[in-house]
Amino acid sequence: AGAEIAMIEAALMIEGGRSRDLVEKIIVVSAPEELQVQRLAQRNGYTREAALQRISAQMPLEEKIRQADFVIDNRGDLDALERACRAIWEELRQEEVSL
Repeated sequence: AGAEIAMIEAALMIEGGRSRDLVEKIIVVSAPEELQVQRLAQRNGYTREAALQRISAQMPLEEKIRQADFVIDNRGDLDALERACRAIWEELRQEEVSL
């Protein structure tokens, strides 16, 4: 008892190669490339080319997924994302209780 769950947003942590030294579980949030481009354009004002450049500069999503303990499919709306996050949170809490 006494252990707590902390979640951090660290999009580039996996790319550094030491993620398992720092955390016990990895959650990857995925979305199709075209949706990523649309969201970057809408949220950050990126052109399509700038968004594609940013995406291609990162580790391929498939590699991130291979390293993940959980994958959240983020094709839906914010409510769907929140439900997926809550489900993982509850699963992690149950693991914590059973330890």
